[in-house]
Amino acid sequence: MKTLGTAIALQNKSISAIIDTFGAKMTSLVVDGHEMLYFDDDDVSHSGIPICMPSFGVPSEGNGIHLGQHGFFRDFEFDVLEQGTDQVTLGLSSKPEMKSMYPFDFSATITYELTDFGAKLTLGMKNEGDKALPVAPGVHPYFAVSDADNIIVTTPATTGNDNTAGYAEIPLKDSAFFQETTDSSGQSAYRVCGAPDYHFMDHEGKISMECGGRRVTVSHDSRAFKRTTVWRKTELEGYVCIEPSFVRQGILTDPIVVSPGDEWKTDVEFSLEII
Repeated sequence: MKTLGTAIALQNKSISAIIDTFGAKMTSLVVDGHEMLYFDDDDVSHSGIPICMPSFGVPSEGNGIHLGQHGFFRDFEFDVLEQGTDQVTLGLSSKPEMKSMYPFDFSATITYELTDFGAKLTLGMKNEGDKALPVAPGVHPYFAVSDADNIIVTTPATTGNDNTAGYAEIPLKDSAFFQETTDSSGQSAYRVCGAPDYHFMDHEGKISMECGGRRVTVSHDSRAFKRTTVWRKTELEGYVCIEPSFVRQGILTDPIVVSPGDEWKTDVEFSLEII
């Protein structure tokens, strides 16, 4: 498996993972012999779990901020701050070359910890400056799927923003990208159709995806991640992205604000169950 930085291997009794220090990206997560993540050596940027910080989504320009798509964390080498057999903490601090994009002083931490059924990711941003620090976080997991025509998502959400329709709010039942069905437990769910770029609004911080006898669950804080995005480039991909995400250009309009000297943290958990 190709890495752009140093590969760090984590292991517990039933789970293994590989973390790339470049971008602090998880590239592999194997649970009881089953690989959860999609990875393409020829397209590393669209593989694994990219960290979209300090801003998720489309380019943002304003208030001295000049950020490209999904921020810049994925473009820098991180330092290893702490490492054990089943967890690692990586760090990135503001650098002069970042100031033209993001004119703030910060120190960020990305921690991966293996759990009983997957992994927990903790994002941290400390404000090292003397002015308010805006953050609009996102995480972009590429989950491997064995049958692109039979991806079932279960969510409490009823509506969302469709980025293929100018970010218009479209109720889930009216979206062409989701067909009403039930999951393996008989709960109301949706089959993914086509190539969605759909951002669930009332998601309550939990979503599961079933495909090929496996259920992947993503849990996160809806106060930190104001959207959950389902995306894939085409309907033929060997992956689907289930992304704890943020409002479009939220770093300009409605960011999380970290006061000078304070630190903000949030968790995302990924788990795998065979069904």
